[in-house]
Amino acid sequence: MFELTKLYPGQIAKLSKAKLEKIKDAILGQDYSLSLVFSSRKLATEMHLKWKKQDGPANILSFPLDKSSGEIFIYPHDYRTPADLTELYIHGLVHLKGFTHSHAMDKEEKKWQDIFVDKK
Repeated sequence: MFELTKLYPGQIAKLSKAKLEKIKDAILGQDYSLSLVFSSRKLATEMHLKWKKQDGPANILSFPLDKSSGEIFIYPHDYRTPADLTELYIHGLVHLKGFTHSHAMDKEEKKWQDIFVDKK
């Protein structure tokens, strides 16, 4: 299952729901249930304070719910191109796969970016 919600009031780089789901399926599997939210600044700021104890809006927050489901909240304000937004989305998916910031995570992200990010 893949659910997409747009709370962000501005323009978002054009990424189709089908492409987002394809990337999710490749990284996490078709049986993984994901809710993706493009959040408002207000929500991104509130969540960043609550979950990370940091001020200002978080660009991305990933929440694994269990082994086969999770949520990603993206505040897309600074991500104007499809490539930028795809890289950020992949970052969140790799976190849901169980990686934490490390060389191994960078390597995993690069693998998927080489497949899905169009740098044109």
